[in-house]
Amino acid sequence: MKPKPELLGVTGTNKRPYCAIAVVSVVIGHIFPQHRSMPRFVIAFALSLLVLGVLVTFGFTAFIRTIIDHQVALRVGGQSFGWWSRPPVEPIIRIFVYNVTNADEFLNNGTKPILDELGPYVYV
Repeated sequence: MKPKPELLGVTGTNKRPYCAIAVVSVVIGHIFPQHRSMPRFVIAFALSLLVLGVLVTFGFTAFIRTIIDHQVALRVGGQSFGWWSRPPVEPIIRIFVYNVTNADEFLNNGTKPILDELGPYVYV
């Protein structure tokens, strides 16, 4: 049994099945009757966006990686070398040391440790 053309999306004398392009052409043809050749423009625009998307996906990652590698490398005269040799902020290291004063009771009986804070030891 042969399926009916209406079930396949085939209408009238135009015997092609409906697809997204055909739907777009019908909609654009009804909204803008002077632009009946618009589907070709839509196809060209969609293909150019697809190509641009592929190029950005693969090319953008490599481009960003190149910029990061160039900026992060420690080379004399580079921006990161200047920040490394003369930091914009003064680095301060603070070290806190704690002494457990009841270590035997803590280890043997499981009592709560009593901590004695030593420091802070500051290095500039």
